[in-house]
Amino acid sequence: MSAVTRLDGPGGTIELTELEHWFAGPAHACFAETTVALGQEISRSLLADADLGRRAEVVALAFFLRQSHSRRLIAQIGHGLPDRCLAVPRGRCLVFAPGNVDTMFVYSWWLALLAGNRVAVRLTGQRSALTDSIVAVLARVLAQPAFAVHAAATRLLSWPHDDAAGAALSGLCDLRVIWGGDASIAAIRSHALGPAATEVTFPDRRSLAVFAASAYLSLEPTARDRLIRGFAADLSAFDQMACSSPRLLVWCGPDAEPAAADFRPRLGAVLAQSEPAIAMRKLVNAARAVLDGPEAVVHRFDAGLLVLKADGAEPDHCGGGMLAEWRIDGLEHLADLLDRRYQTLVHFGFDGDSLRQLARRLNGRALDRMMPVGKALEFASVWDGHDLLRAALRLVWIEE
Repeated sequence: MSAVTRLDGPGGTIELTELEHWFAGPAHACFAETTVALGQEISRSLLADADLGRRAEVVALAFFLRQSHSRRLIAQIGHGLPDRCLAVPRGRCLVFAPGNVDTMFVYSWWLALLAGNRVAVRLTGQRSALTDSIVAVLARVLAQPAFAVHAAATRLLSWPHDDAAGAALSGLCDLRVIWGGDASIAAIRSHALGPAATEVTFPDRRSLAVFAASAYLSLEPTARDRLIRGFAADLSAFDQMACSSPRLLVWCGPDAEPAAADFRPRLGAVLAQSEPAIAMRKLVNAARAVLDGPEAVVHRFDAGLLVLKADGAEPDHCGGGMLAEWRIDGLEHLADLLDRRYQTLVHFGFDGDSLRQLARRLNGRALDRMMPVGKALEFASVWDGHDLLRAALRLVWIEE
């Protein structure tokens, strides 16, 4: 059996029997003020770090952890509870963190901890320097005496995929949260859950953007530039490899071609240059798509953006500023083109009623999030249709 490595606290390796004994311990108070204070201190520490505080994804994480946001989440849960119900921790939460989004493990850990659970997080062995830096901040804050309860309820761990730790903790947990590709989820699901446990999974997903062409063309040049900077941020975060990163841009309406022709070079001028290896992968993927579909047209803007105009097709995705481009006559036609793989719709130029009509037309077949430009990767406690904070709670029915 391979060793389990503890990344927080004193670090080092942990025997599986010790880990099982820890995981079987009691939960702590649900929605405690000390837990809210912990989030605030982590937020402050992240922003105070000279390197971390400059990164957009870390700033977004710090914003999520601040005490005012935590209290708002708690209030929303309270307002939504049925009469006679009391929220308590589910108990023991096991999180398998994704490898492609450095900050995601903190969101899952935090929501489960806020709900009062003991939380074990499995991080991949191939972690980024950013992930390790965030882990170091968490360990420093948790080491403060005021947060001893939360340190005792947290284990940030790493172990090989074939290790017995996943099987052992899966059998003990009350909630298992799996972030990963379809193959990873299938492998982890080979570890049986206890009969009373539940599970939330986040499989392979993809995302797209839809722009109303006439609305884009009606913008003044400065407004177009602001919109494009927001969309560039949606593409740039996590090198366009997050599930909510748009890979496809759909232009809607009869003015699609002039709008796209104006948009592409502006976006290309804003996006950072890709690494040579990524730029080459984009060209290879585009060439393969052109060979497979003779209608495809490639637009390349330096090494930062490659747009493949190929209605109805999406090329293999390699990140780093690659977009497929489609045309549709009206937003209602989008419902016929999407399936369950599509998670986030980034939108511009459509009102709320139009978006709600699209959601009703889809009727659960596709899309879990609809976000304005610039907010594609903004995390919320409701993700992929799951309320993660509610999932970390158990409801006790009490009648007097």
